[in-house]
Amino acid sequence: MGSGTRSRNGCWTCRLRRKKCDERRPFCSICEALGITCAAYGPRPEWMDGGEKEKEAAINTRHEIKIASRRIVRDTSRDSSGPTVTTPREASLLSGQTPGPRANSIEHHPENHPPSVIIPAPPKPPPATIVLGNATEYILPRTIKEREACLLMFYLDYVFPRQFKMHSPSIADGGRGWLLSLFLRTPPLYHVTLALSAHCLDNLNHPDGGDEYKTISLEELDLALQHMQQYIHDFINREDSLSLEENIKVCGCILQMIAFECFKGGTDQWRLHLDAASKIIPVIIEVLLSQPTSKVSPYVTSTPPATELESVSATDGAAMEFIAGVFIWFEIIGSITTGARPCLESYHEALLGGVRPVVDIQKIMGIEAWVIILIGKIASLDHWKRDSQRSRGLSMMSLASKAAEIERDLESGLARLCHSPTSGDSAKTCNGRPDSISLANLAPHSRYVSQIYILAALIYLHVVVSGPVPEVPEVRSNVLRACESLQALPDPQLVRSLYWPILVTGSMAMPHEEPFFRDLISTSGITRSTPGIGWHVLTILEQCWSSRGAGPPRGDQGYWMTMMSHVNLELLVY
Repeated sequence: MGSGTRSRNGCWTCRLRRKKCDERRPFCSICEALGITCAAYGPRPEWMDGGEKEKEAAINTRHEIKIASRRIVRDTSRDSSGPTVTTPREASLLSGQTPGPRANSIEHHPENHPPSVIIPAPPKPPPATIVLGNATEYILPRTIKEREACLLMFYLDYVFPRQFKMHSPSIADGGRGWLLSLFLRTPPLYHVTLALSAHCLDNLNHPDGGDEYKTISLEELDLALQHMQQYIHDFINREDSLSLEENIKVCGCILQMIAFECFKGGTDQWRLHLDAASKIIPVIIEVLLSQPTSKVSPYVTSTPPATELESVSATDGAAMEFIAGVFIWFEIIGSITTGARPCLESYHEALLGGVRPVVDIQKIMGIEAWVIILIGKIASLDHWKRDSQRSRGLSMMSLASKAAEIERDLESGLARLCHSPTSGDSAKTCNGRPDSISLANLAPHSRYVSQIYILAALIYLHVVVSGPVPEVPEVRSNVLRACESLQALPDPQLVRSLYWPILVTGSMAMPHEEPFFRDLISTSGITRSTPGIGWHVLTILEQCWSSRGAGPPRGDQGYWMTMMSHVNLELLVY
């Protein structure tokens, strides 16, 4: 559906395509921007018969869009006046929804029109704005303007490392080139990224709030997010199936929506976005599992043999790996918050396991893959226990047996990790300054992150078995071990990568340990105005502690999941 009400006075091409027309004369700017024939506003064409001719016209127009799109890409690649942005493949985006026949087509260049007809150039859009009405029809500028380039690089250098703090792509894998490529091929994602970057830059320049420019940038961000939501909605509700490229783009948009929601400390919309992603992410996972294990370098520019032309490009492969890895982790953490079972669990071992995993999630989230797989198993066990309790069929023997197997795997993995070389963790830290946090500084410390996640997983496991009771010996011993590991962190900024372990461990802390967790968060520079969920984590911990100290003990007293509901802060704690 279009983003607005379609006019009955629009050009015949837009009316055929069921798109909103801007009604510019003599030819609408939407058709001109797409590089297709505008059938103008005269008498009803004979091919608009509601029958076979109209169907044929739609097919011809889809073909015309495809040709025009290729021409734009080809022309853009020849333009050496500055950095170029290839126009999205409108043919695949608009498949099944486009205009009139090619027989009387007119190229949109002045020399192809009679001398008396002058086609004015479409007005230039301001930076980071959308020029078309429908969410699937955004057109990027042929060149990146100076301010947009600065905002784009600010996002890549500053914002993205704060959204995904432990992501460490290797140079051999193309670094973050896949991310830039995805931005430039997905206009809604591009515009949201610029708006988010502008908003973060304003927050950095005016940290005290109340500035007029911050309000303006926030309004621009809200508008860009609305357009992206429409873009996602249009694709998910399409009757025909999406191409692989479209799946990547839509999942990239949803991922940015979730990451933005968490970045601003949001507590509700992430569930809706995660549910939407769960319907299409299996397509990407299946493609990843079907690809050969050897990867082509993104720096290879030679044309592949004809037999390999249909294989996934290195750039798309890197994008799919990141998207699949992050969504799996988001779903596991989300299921712990909601009590649901991870619906992608059947893919965990195949995608993340093995010596050469399809997705190296440690490079993405900074946590060893086997730890994430076992946390997913605990989340499934938690769901199984609750489901069995509801049906009054819970077997404590089965629960204890399943838990013991997971505990053995966690303990043996922890022992291996503690005896592994630590040379990678001796990198220089960032002086404890909150603003100096960077990907390069934190990624080498992933061993600490994995170790603390293992201990938090053990606490979570024993809470599932015995309930949220800090005095349970297995809970108490692992809380003590986790506190020791948190005290030994080589960099206070690592706290921002450990929100889930801190929440799980801190909620089971004894009263005399509560100040330790308050200090842990405060010394990392987290305040109420800090982007992200850090302050919310402390709020939930305070609720857990105060709840446990008030009144007689109850079964759910001090449980972080219960406290999230009580204070209406259901977080995606990553």
